[in-house]
Amino acid sequence: MNEVINKDYEPIEVFDYAQYQKDMEAKIVRNPRTNTPIDYITDEKLAELEKEGITDFRPYIPVPKDIKAHLLFAVNIWIKLSKTYPNDEYLKSLDNEANHHIVLSYDWYKKFGIDKPVI
Repeated sequence: MNEVINKDYEPIEVFDYAQYQKDMEAKIVRNPRTNTPIDYITDEKLAELEKEGITDFRPYIPVPKDIKAHLLFAVNIWIKLSKTYPNDEYLKSLDNEANHHIVLSYDWYKKFGIDKPVI
């Protein structure tokens, strides 16, 4: 049984995920990459943060505020809905690498009658 409330809703892109990835790639200052938050922090700034005792560098990842809010919202909703409706075919279809960008950058959750809160 499919749990989708609005089967006819066609998800709309909230932001351009490919462009977002390019923009984030352009902000990397570390070579070679570490694939961690410090990729976005210069050596000088990193030394300053470490001197201040700051060890959580996630706040220094330069994700635009509105995109970060959408990413967090979409992933949390996807996890909750997947647990609530483990047999839902649409949710299952999103659970693969090819559709990863849909979970992150589209308003697919509206199929379930959920609107993203305005931040």
